[in-house]
Amino acid sequence: MDRSNLTAIRWLAPSGLAERAQMLLKFAQPASSGDVADPYGGTRDDYERALNLIEVACAGLLQNLQMSHGLVGSTKPHLSLA
Repeated sequence: MDRSNLTAIRWLAPSGLAERAQMLLKFAQPASSGDVADPYGGTRDDYERALNLIEVACAGLLQNLQMSHGLVGSTKPHLSLA
């Protein structure tokens, strides 16, 4: 999802819920406000880079959900953008 997708989703969201939609990389460590570049038509490295960003951000999202729902003792993801 890029910023134009986020804008469209927020526009379609019910009143008061628009800000719940977030960019996936917000949950990456370290956090980023950027987009995951679309690797379509690119090289294998482009696809690997996109996959790495998505995996790291998903691990951060999972950790965020676990913390926000008080799931103490849940497995902590061990991925980073470094």
